[in-house]
Amino acid sequence: MEDIRKDIEGIRITWLGTASLRLENKEGTVLIDPFVEMNGAENRNDRKDFLSGDAILITHGHLDHLSLVPVLEGIRRMPVYCTETPEQTLYRHGVEASLVHRIRPGERFRVCGFDVRVYAGVHIHFDGKLVRKKLLSVRVFRYRRNLGRILRLHLQYPEHRETVLYELSWQGVRIQVMGSLGLSENEDYREGADLLCLPYQGSSALEEHAREVLLRLRPKAVLLTHFDDAYPPVSDTVETEGLERLLQREFREIRLIIPDAGKQVRLP
Repeated sequence: MEDIRKDIEGIRITWLGTASLRLENKEGTVLIDPFVEMNGAENRNDRKDFLSGDAILITHGHLDHLSLVPVLEGIRRMPVYCTETPEQTLYRHGVEASLVHRIRPGERFRVCGFDVRVYAGVHIHFDGKLVRKKLLSVRVFRYRRNLGRILRLHLQYPEHRETVLYELSWQGVRIQVMGSLGLSENEDYREGADLLCLPYQGSSALEEHAREVLLRLRPKAVLLTHFDDAYPPVSDTVETEGLERLLQREFREIRLIIPDAGKQVRLP
């Protein structure tokens, strides 16, 4: 376990692969974007890893953020907080309306002791260079079964420009969780969070996108998510050396945490 400050037990964060996070305090456990990784993935997990939750927060409706929720709800009933598009997707997949709570940017609510604020976010767009690289890769053939499944689920799980950023506060500690590496030009985000959970995938210019985010949010620490090969051949294992150099060069005051899947990071 990696401690940010070892003498005080507070919020426990576990990265479970992809953008999936488990946030625990003494009042409860929140799951964010639960997802079981596909065949050939870097960090194979299991739906059992997500059954300890008391509530689920969804940042947006894409398959790698939402498609496990109907399965989980068939095993253990948990309230789900999401915007309108994933709400409608969950209804189509048989989730009871009483379990789904629609949220919007600008709203605040409380769950498991966390005070949650909702901000508008922006989903990162695959650029032409990245798309060509993936289409020409031998992995397309190697993971062709995954690819067929991904294409089907992509149609069933749209995003519709509803990506959000959550800020969760508990006993004076603020954690910001991004669902994708983009911020809205019109949103007034709070700076200086104790921790920013930063998804690091989806562009051939990740360092530039990350720099823009860090300039606006100025967190005290960054925990990377979504940087693993979770659903090949569409995903990749992302090299982080460039981001590490960026922080050393321009953001020396920000601590970078590159987590191991399934291992807790403890915040004071």
